[in-house]
Amino acid sequence: MANGSDLYNATQASVISNKTAEILRTTVLILMLLIFCFFLFFVLVLLGLFFTTHHIREESRYILFAHMLVNDTLSLVTTLVQFTAAIYQIYLPTLICWTMILFSKISFLVTPNNLAIMALERYIAICHPLRHTEICTRQRTNVAVLVLWVVALIPVAVEFIVMSYLIGKGALSINSACSWTTPETSQAQSTIRMLTDGLSFSLVGIIVFYTYVKVVLVARKMVSDKSSASRAGRTVLLHGFQLLLSMSSFTLTLTETYLSYVPFIRLASLFAFIFLPRIISPFVYGVKEAVFRVLVNRRGRMLNKRQHTEQNKGT
Repeated sequence: MANGSDLYNATQASVISNKTAEILRTTVLILMLLIFCFFLFFVLVLLGLFFTTHHIREESRYILFAHMLVNDTLSLVTTLVQFTAAIYQIYLPTLICWTMILFSKISFLVTPNNLAIMALERYIAICHPLRHTEICTRQRTNVAVLVLWVVALIPVAVEFIVMSYLIGKGALSINSACSWTTPETSQAQSTIRMLTDGLSFSLVGIIVFYTYVKVVLVARKMVSDKSSASRAGRTVLLHGFQLLLSMSSFTLTLTETYLSYVPFIRLASLFAFIFLPRIISPFVYGVKEAVFRVLVNRRGRMLNKRQHTEQNKGT
């Protein structure tokens, strides 16, 4: 009788635990969707301003910022799909699953490199102002964005080829449970990933640090337009903060390795170290830019004026 009672209690505890896990997963998913909807509205407003304002569309820094918005938005969409498929055990074709994982990896590598180019653009604007319009043209910025994706694609393509060779082509034709992390099939794949991530983030960190120091030194020497140089220094410093947000995703690996025994650690890590940094980074930069604030206020006043005009015509 005691054994039967213990078994019943264990079963009940398991049911309650499963229900709690289900409620928590659903709550996190709803929260992520709500935050993403707000972020998407924010992105659409800024991209609308970018594509409808000529002088903004021609400036390198805003082209790179628009690229950041598009990259982060697509990455968030992919993350949400992967997260939903993972928590509800939705089986997808392996090829589709891998495509999302590989895109997430490429996007992950593009993000810090984009910050490095944005920091270099501010460095040229302050330290070499006479050559800024010559170097930072719209065409060269678009080429730089294309190069970013090619550079990020190469190591990810090599990793994909190694993984495909080891597991066989037949695996691509079956359905599998999708995840938001890249499956590791060999030490070579893990080494490629570690070297790529380490080299990319180290190089970007050096560039951001160097450009910040140079901009600050120039700002101290300047007599006129010192405020512009100070703003550029703060912008580069913000890029350093954005880089740290990007690097927070490495914490996911540490928590899954050393804190895997903690309940719902993967769920919390995904939300805190993958999802939120993608939201915070472009949001902070967009709010900081005075140009966008002025344009948003101007558009808001125009809409209010139009509404008042229509109301007066109606009466």
